[in-house]
Amino acid sequence: KDKLFAAHGHSIRALKKKGKEFFAFDTALTEPIRQLYVENPRIYAACQYTINGFEVTGSKVDQKGYFMSNDRINSMCPLEGVGEGEGSLVTAIGCDDRYIRLVEGSKQVAQCKTTAPVSVVERLKASSNYQEKG
Repeated sequence: KDKLFAAHGHSIRALKKKGKEFFAFDTALTEPIRQLYVENPRIYAACQYTINGFEVTGSKVDQKGYFMSNDRINSMCPLEGVGEGEGSLVTAIGCDDRYIRLVEGSKQVAQCKTTAPVSVVERLKASSNYQEKG
């Protein structure tokens, strides 16, 4: 709640409220991290063409998923509670080639064509009042 996670280059750092670092991880990724999402104990990192899922257990960090996209990734949205099996890592990515892709672990499981490059993907909260079209 009172913690901040930040990425710079290939590294992820976390600070407590008063500025003390409590977590540091060098990812060994080949591209700089452009987007970061943290949902304890998981960390999702998106680069220009790849997404990576990590799981933190104590001081140990394990890579749980890696996916290389066909085109530039503009937006990433992890989808907790979606997928086959307990602990699956499902992520929605919006790409420059006009596709939204769903990735589970290291495999693309679905895609949807859009009319323009996707700039943002975001999960709709269950408590929203939006109605489905049709």
